[in-house]
Amino acid sequence: MNNKEIVYIINDLDYLFNHRFSLIKYLVKKNIKLKIYSNQNKSKKISNISKYVKLKKYFIAKNFNIIYDTFTFINIFFVILSNINKKLHLFTMKPIVFGLLCCLIIRKKNIFVSISGLGNLFSKNNFNLQRSIVSYVLKISLKHLNVHFFFQQNQDYRFFNKYFFSERTTYSIVNGTGIDLIKFNYVKIKNNNTLLFASRLLKDKGIEILINACKILTEQSVKFNAIIVGKYIENDPRYLSSELFQQISFENDFNCSYAGNVSNISDYIKSADIVILPTIYNEGIPRILIESAAIGRPIITSNKYGCKMIVKHNFNGIVLDKVNSNELANMIKKILNDKELKSYFSINSRKIAEKNFDEKKVFHHHEKEYKIC
Repeated sequence: MNNKEIVYIINDLDYLFNHRFSLIKYLVKKNIKLKIYSNQNKSKKISNISKYVKLKKYFIAKNFNIIYDTFTFINIFFVILSNINKKLHLFTMKPIVFGLLCCLIIRKKNIFVSISGLGNLFSKNNFNLQRSIVSYVLKISLKHLNVHFFFQQNQDYRFFNKYFFSERTTYSIVNGTGIDLIKFNYVKIKNNNTLLFASRLLKDKGIEILINACKILTEQSVKFNAIIVGKYIENDPRYLSSELFQQISFENDFNCSYAGNVSNISDYIKSADIVILPTIYNEGIPRILIESAAIGRPIITSNKYGCKMIVKHNFNGIVLDKVNSNELANMIKKILNDKELKSYFSINSRKIAEKNFDEKKVFHHHEKEYKIC
């Protein structure tokens, strides 16, 4: 077994680098080599560490399609087979499910899985053929394989433990992906009434709720400026409607503008008074909320478990019991109109980040588990 080389399989390289690039650099410093299979085989980000990090491209179907998924499964099978003596770490649901099934077939050892949220697949109202197949594969694979899981929060662990785990399964619970507390340093609020939404423009992330809240605030003559940043995919029904996307992409009368899918997210957080994520999505621990807490920003979010790990109601922000535009508008107005409350939330956000989300703890945990297998 090669203890100094690990194979990562994920469906989106950008997602991996956005959330775990600091972990990758840490592992490289420990002389651990990584071979990353994803949807890309090139990236400028690894130019300084290319000796230790190799990018490989493999075919992966984006949506559920029996023909394309068959090709994806075959690709993953041969990736794992060609790296059978290396440690394997699976990220995101399709590589996890297909990867575990492949490992079951060839009796692969030394397997790690990261769960960063349950998404829509395991939502309470989503019972379909795809969920049934995924559940069956997870249950039968974990019955016969030794797998170590990394969870970002207890709720996801409890779900997997209840429905899928066997006595062979081990796990760790880490607080998200952690944060570089030096890079994301505390910055005093500018009190310029700027709101920030930074996430994929998925309906389930609450983007439409925020836009409608902005329209309500405008009708009430509240002074503010809302900035929206994040990935948008046209003609994908999960994302913001094309009509609303056009409205925020050009000048409008409700003070809400789209700035694109940016890389310098810390600059946008530092310019904001409040960071908003009114999500109904089954989140892990949203990285944007960790980053915002580290910089010291009041946060308005929903009562999803992962969000509540970062935001303590009336301590460093507002947790919405009912996620709707009217309630969101009221809470935005409440914070904007009270500078003392805004400052109180700001200071407490940084305290939470320092106490619970230092990335060094996450790094050490991964290194420990990689070595003991």
